[in-house]
Amino acid sequence: MIQIISLCFFAFLAGLIDSIVGGGGLIQLPALLVLLPNTAIPLIMGINKLSSFAGTSIAAIHFLE
Repeated sequence: MIQIISLCFFAFLAGLIDSIVGGGGLIQLPALLVLLPNTAIPLIMGINKLSSFAGTSIAAIHFLE
């Protein structure tokens, strides 16, 4: 449970930094690597890309409205 809460915190922090100056993946990717040590690296890279894609898509939808 602590891992999930930590990952949610880092995802929020990465989204906040990404919306201000960009580069939120530089926060989220190391957090994923540290908190999920037994997970394959390509899977972690995919998780990082999926979350950044979702965040960018939601932001674009909100800006279009």
